[in-house]
Amino acid sequence: MARKTIVLLLVFFFSILEVTAQTGFDDDVDDVGTPAAPINNHLVIATCVAVCLGYIRIKQISKLKNTQRDL
Repeated sequence: MARKTIVLLLVFFFSILEVTAQTGFDDDVDDVGTPAAPINNHLVIATCVAVCLGYIRIKQISKLKNTQRDL
């Protein structure tokens, strides 16, 4: 019982620290401007590459299972 109480107190304490960890931005900070990295430009390409690699990998695994089953 004491262990559960300690765990709950620690979770509550550290969750409060998380909420109050970062102060707000000053008025002169441009936090809505251009992103730091051009990630959005490459999302479609990365998704297509990931789908193609996944498809190739699934085909390889399927082929390997079929050859092992035939033996």
